[in-house]
Amino acid sequence: MLENSTEAIFARAFLCVTWNLVCRASNTVTIHLHHLSWSDDCLCIYFAQMKNDQTGDRKRDPRHVYANPHDVLVCPITALAMYISIFNVTGSKDSALFPGSNQYKRFAKSFEKLLFKHKIEIEAEFGIEVSDLGVHSLRKGAAGYISSGSTCAPPQIATNLRARLTMVVIQD
Repeated sequence: MLENSTEAIFARAFLCVTWNLVCRASNTVTIHLHHLSWSDDCLCIYFAQMKNDQTGDRKRDPRHVYANPHDVLVCPITALAMYISIFNVTGSKDSALFPGSNQYKRFAKSFEKLLFKHKIEIEAEFGIEVSDLGVHSLRKGAAGYISSGSTCAPPQIATNLRARLTMVVIQD
């Protein structure tokens, strides 16, 4: 939010959606306006296809995304509202939420730029090399946060289902 540029607004919205869906950034790119709906107090997002269902034959259950009224900085609904108002995302229901030819690469470039801009603070505070982080880190980071970000974390099976992480032994 401190970056104060349209590119930062795009990157924040993309990041918040990807993090809250605990999905691959490549899945975030495929979200279209007709994949979005509201149910009570949550935004429902449906995926047309995923890495583990390339044909799209499996039943589709929405992933729910909730507002965070306690911390507007990480609220995915606020981030999307800012993005939609700045970029004027409208059009047919088949329009992409993040339209463009290579939004994955666009986000990766913005994310890397931000990481290296704050390299010293990140490495000092978290003890991790910025060069080890990337777009691929988001899904695992979000799943790890779900599992350890609370004194009463959800069961591991719930986290695995949300993140679509494989559970080979259970699944077989």
